[in-house]
Amino acid sequence: MTAEFVANLADRVGRLEVDVGHISRKVSTIEERISHIPTRADLWKTVAVAAGAVIGAMWFALQFFAKPYLDSLASQLIR
Repeated sequence: MTAEFVANLADRVGRLEVDVGHISRKVSTIEERISHIPTRADLWKTVAVAAGAVIGAMWFALQFFAKPYLDSLASQLIR
């Protein structure tokens, strides 16, 4: 009975080693995926750059495209 118990125990240990190997591969896959996720600071930097680009484009449009229209509108209102 002792030899049978040892053989059974060895079989269980072998299955556990295989399971641990599968789990370690899954954990390494998850760690790799997580390492590519941007942090909150990265997301806020992206939002700040996008907001700056939008504000800059609007300023440019107002300065160079809408200014002549606004000047002509103002001159019509002053008359």
